[in-house]
Amino acid sequence: LSSSLKALESSYELTASFDVLASHDADTDTSATESNWEDLVAIGQASGKVVWASEDPRPWESESEEDGGLPGVNEVVAAGVQGLVLYLAFPSSVNADGTLTQKGRDLAGNLTTAAMVKANAEPGMPR
Repeated sequence: LSSSLKALESSYELTASFDVLASHDADTDTSATESNWEDLVAIGQASGKVVWASEDPRPWESESEEDGGLPGVNEVVAAGVQGLVLYLAFPSSVNADGTLTQKGRDLAGNLTTAAMVKANAEPGMPR
């Protein structure tokens, strides 16, 4: 995420060339924090662009330091991105028969809860 931020912050022309601003949490990207996602959302708002997390393989919660300390999907959602792509959903979040794994159930439950909280907090949002 930090590389995307650096590129977009340095060039309005680059930002203007996209319909959607996006970045992703790849491999060991410890820079994909809520604060950095908020910075990307702010760039999007200033330029009239929506922001997506275009590739996120993480669990809902941030990983412990013993597990690498990588940011979780919760940080992306809390930052206010408008789109989220869960990378490697199969087989880590969805089984071959189409049912959800435990990780998938955790993500689905938390995403539903986050959407409901947002809808109740913003006037005019569908309920």
